[in-house]
Amino acid sequence: MRYAIFDESNLESVLKAIGEATPEFKRFRYVELMAKSERGVVGKYRTLYFLFSEGPFELDIEPIEIFEVEIARDDGNFHKFRFGKYSIRDKILLDCDYRDELFLDYLPALLCEISSAKLMINDCNLRASHLAERESEIVREVTRISEKVKTLSIEKLEELSFEVFGSKGIFFQQLHAVQGRR
Repeated sequence: MRYAIFDESNLESVLKAIGEATPEFKRFRYVELMAKSERGVVGKYRTLYFLFSEGPFELDIEPIEIFEVEIARDDGNFHKFRFGKYSIRDKILLDCDYRDELFLDYLPALLCEISSAKLMINDCNLRASHLAERESEIVREVTRISEKVKTLSIEKLEELSFEVFGSKGIFFQQLHAVQGRR
């Protein structure tokens, strides 16, 4: 079994991927099913969409994440949960019976949350990298200015202090802009 997670902009392509689908308006506790075909089921959890298929599928678009799930027997390394037992390896292994409540509601919601968390972590890492680069530039600039200060007159020192103040202001404006995008 396979779950592919998408954002709303890819919904039309996801619906095309499952072929001739019939509308499936079924609401579970966490998830709302939208369409169903022989190839799979498309549903929505909050702002993300998922494609659940028992077999492999081909897509024209890149999903946010793909999760492989397999029903397997506990080899002694599984953990208990509400629906049976599970183990996470290169895929998610479940020792349980097929239940819509698990495979069409609980699991898609959980996998969408995991995908969202991964996206947020990647975004935070990119922002931190950008800020670290900018901070390094400022440190180099301050070091350069510190070397100049040793040999300058009062007038030149005043000019440099305005330059440093400007650099500090630019950094904090960029920091504030990055924080405001969250």
